[in-house]
Amino acid sequence: QVVADKGIEGWDALTENAHTHTSWRVQGTLVASPGKEQSLECRAHSLTLLGSCSPSDYPLAKGRMPLDFLRGIPHLRARTNTLSALTRLRSKLSFVIHSFFQERNFHYVHTPIITTSDCEGAGELFAVTTLLGKEGMQMNVSKGEVDYSQDFFKQKAYLSVSGQLQAEALACAMGK
Repeated sequence: QVVADKGIEGWDALTENAHTHTSWRVQGTLVASPGKEQSLECRAHSLTLLGSCSPSDYPLAKGRMPLDFLRGIPHLRARTNTLSALTRLRSKLSFVIHSFFQERNFHYVHTPIITTSDCEGAGELFAVTTLLGKEGMQMNVSKGEVDYSQDFFKQKAYLSVSGQLQAEALACAMGK
């Protein structure tokens, strides 16, 4: 821990930038700590602000934050203990599972995620298009008045629900 007395060099910068994740250069002397949790502390002689971190730009606090809150700041989620631990765990589990099947001569395949057909009569389909918001495009989706020849796929395209269908065909053709 750093102990800084009011009025030392850099005190004004400290009072204006005392936020979590702000970087400081501290020059001082190590002394025995009167606290029970640690044996030493740094008695600061001067403080130099190296990098300020605005709480509005980087709203991570030391305490536990609800996952709903973290959904709103996706660029910072991985900096939390919970989500970084989950990411590491998923990485290791994926590796172990893939290794298990590779050692037994199974194939890892990627089935299509975009299709132009309603596979297995899945019901509600999610359209994939580049047309929405294009300048000059006249479209009335609710009435089906869309010129798909102007779209990336040149026809209606959907997120596929055909993974099982594709996997069955590949399994029959390739074995494991």
